[in-house]
Amino acid sequence: MRLDRLRLGDGRPGAFDRTWLPMFYAQLLEGHDLEQETIHQVLETEYEIPILSGHYRITAANAAAPALAVCMRVDFPCTRHQGKAKEP
Repeated sequence: MRLDRLRLGDGRPGAFDRTWLPMFYAQLLEGHDLEQETIHQVLETEYEIPILSGHYRITAANAAAPALAVCMRVDFPCTRHQGKAKEP
């Protein structure tokens, strides 16, 4: 499952975060407020599932791309964070 989130800094858009999760883990996040809790917090504290590994990539992104510009509410270069959790 793909989870897209907007990361804020001082209340302003700072990064677009895209995380890919296996469906098993994604379904555990349903009903959780991911604006107040992190994915790691939910999985580790609620379900005792430690995050053991994954990949994280940060790239420059063109915020002029229509979908990203709408999400970010900007028209200047920004960063895009992409993560993928691995099943243990």
